[in-house]
Amino acid sequence: MSDPGARAGNGPRVSGGVAHDPRDDPRWPDRDRDGREHEFDARDVFTRQVRLPRGLEREVVLHRDREYTLRGSESRTLGTVGAFRVVSSRDLRDVHGRELDPRSSDLRHLREQGLVETHRIPGSRDRAVVLTNEGRGLLESHRAREQEARQTFYDGLRRERELEHDVHIYCAP
Repeated sequence: MSDPGARAGNGPRVSGGVAHDPRDDPRWPDRDRDGREHEFDARDVFTRQVRLPRGLEREVVLHRDREYTLRGSESRTLGTVGAFRVVSSRDLRDVHGRELDPRSSDLRHLREQGLVETHRIPGSRDRAVVLTNEGRGLLESHRAREQEARQTFYDGLRRERELEHDVHIYCAP
């Protein structure tokens, strides 16, 4: 016979015939916190070591005596594309969480600044996004100086014949 005080998961706990729901505990909202404020959005993993804008508004960023304007979603796009070398434009998101359109949005802004290039994926209407040498240089020059494990960033398209395969690596489960 099972213990009446036993429970599975986070459901109500029964003790002495009275149900106690853990969500009634005033500490419930803090259950997943580890005592530190979460400084980064989970999607910022590839820009964790890079000091670039993270907010909604575009900010001026200097690199090699040139001014660029970036917002958080564009910084995230640069970091993601640089980490994977090539990413499908439909797998990237803008500031509002929408799929990036190569002809408009953040992707167009990054392309016009010379930080990314897009290439047509053979047999598809989709576009592959890669960093330019300047885009990779911008990421590298704004890297934090801590001596922890470093994210490697890649630029350019290496093997066009492997493009279709490479774009699937980012969205692989």
